[in-house]
Amino acid sequence: MSGRTSLFVQRAALAGTAVWLGANALPAASVDGLAEKFEERIAVSMQAYRDQSARIADEKVPLLREINRLEDENLALREQIERAQRLTAENNTSFDALRNRVEGMKAQTEFAQRFLAEYLASFETRLHTAEDQRYKPDLTRLRALLDATGNGNGGHQTARLQHHLAALELGLKRAESVIGGYRFAGKALADGVLQTGEIAVYGPTAFFSSVAQGGDVHGLAQFNPGTIEPKIAVLPGSAATSVRSHFENRRGSLPLDATLGGATAAETTNLRIRDHVDRGGPVGYAILVLGFAALVLTVVKLFDIARFRSVGHEQLEAIIRDARNRNEPGAVALAHKVGGPMGEMLEIGVRHIRGNLVLLEELMLSVVLRRRPDMERFLPFLAITVVAAPLLGLLGTVVGMIRTFALITIVGTGNPRALSSGISEALITTEFGLMVAIPVLVMHAILTRMIKSRFGDMERVAFEFVKTVSLEDEAAKAAHPATPTPR
Repeated sequence: MSGRTSLFVQRAALAGTAVWLGANALPAASVDGLAEKFEERIAVSMQAYRDQSARIADEKVPLLREINRLEDENLALREQIERAQRLTAENNTSFDALRNRVEGMKAQTEFAQRFLAEYLASFETRLHTAEDQRYKPDLTRLRALLDATGNGNGGHQTARLQHHLAALELGLKRAESVIGGYRFAGKALADGVLQTGEIAVYGPTAFFSSVAQGGDVHGLAQFNPGTIEPKIAVLPGSAATSVRSHFENRRGSLPLDATLGGATAAETTNLRIRDHVDRGGPVGYAILVLGFAALVLTVVKLFDIARFRSVGHEQLEAIIRDARNRNEPGAVALAHKVGGPMGEMLEIGVRHIRGNLVLLEELMLSVVLRRRPDMERFLPFLAITVVAAPLLGLLGTVVGMIRTFALITIVGTGNPRALSSGISEALITTEFGLMVAIPVLVMHAILTRMIKSRFGDMERVAFEFVKTVSLEDEAAKAAHPATPTPR
């Protein structure tokens, strides 16, 4: 506010006061004194106002400067906040990226561990049985270390990864050595005796030779259930000579199996009959003895049946004619030519041809009844063999399975080859039982049918003999009714 304005305000206030006083009829002296007092007070107030304005003016500049400074600081802080926010956003983005990267690396690590664990298991299973002697200690140690570290995180996971990598390095070294084949000192079983020598591995095939130890055992190294050492399959002919020459001269050819060991293994696993029988054990021998006895009795029965000779109608009439013409020696001679039970029955018929016809028929049929037990002898034994042989085979299988389960308690179920070998040996007795029972069953049926046929033929001949005699007697009575037929 300027000085003129304040003076105008003061005068207006005095004029208003004067009007108010005039209105109240104040004396003039009082009005003048009052005006002076107001002017003094106004002057004092104006002076105070000017002083205050001066102080305000003096203090305004520093305040403006402070305000400007604070505004500058505020702007700087805002810039810092914005920069911090940008950094925070960038850091969050980087953190998310790092977290995703960590998750990806964790997944890759888990995949790598699973892959390495599968590789270790595959490496153990794909090793040739002869290579177990060389790699089994290292693999056993790695397995023990992996079991000790468990499946934890942190240092344990790092340790497991290192152990898996050690297994991978072991597999790579083995792959490098297999490329051109390699040899190492080892042991193998030959006819149940542990031999020390040298093993040569070429691809999927391994050969053993005891030449280095002064021995003379050579052949193909194959899996042997229940032992870490392989068994030796002796190769035939020139193949064994090639193996020996290769180990002695460190060069030369080896028998090649294009089926990667399958054909050679199949050839060497073809056991001799004696070895196959030995694997059946005591039960197998019992079945074979039973089968041999059945075979002998079958041959005996075939000879017995071969003695049965039938007789033709003309031959039968000749015998009857000689007998009725009182040429009994001639009729008996013809009966003897027939031979066997049939000849015996005809001889009895010839000797009693002049007797009663009913008695004659009974006498001839008595031969059938008397000779039937003799001809049917040993057939019950064959029937028993048909039933007993499979049961004995089942008994041998049960015994073999019991041994197999006992083997499981020792070696566990992780060795299917050992178990399959035991089961195959257990089934040999079943094989023997069926091999004996089926032919004996067929032969029993054939022999029974042949015997029934032979005795049926005897009964037919007996009835024809009696019928022919009866017809001739009736014809003789008709021709000479007064002459009695001699009886």
